Amino acid sequence: MCHLFFVIYFQELEEILTDVTAAVSDAICQEGEIISEKCNNQLRRYESLCAQARAMLLDRMGGGWLGRASPLAESKPRERHLREGE
Repeated sequence: MCHLFFVIYFQELEEILTDVTAAVSDAICQEGEIISEKCNNQLRRYESLCAQARAMLLDRMGGGWLGRASPLAESKPRERHLREGE
């Protein structure tokens, strides 16, 4: 009789653990989706702000400054000096 009680008791505990685990897992997933949505909204705002700032700078300074300010514009391609006969 006592053995049967423990079997039923542990089965009930296992069901409770499964239910709690599922509830916690769902809550974590929902919170992750909320945070992801907020991050995506913030990214869109920053991208819009950058586009507006870029457009304003291009309008005020002209497009030529952007090429001069670019790190790629400052770097010169490396010239490879070959000795005769190579």
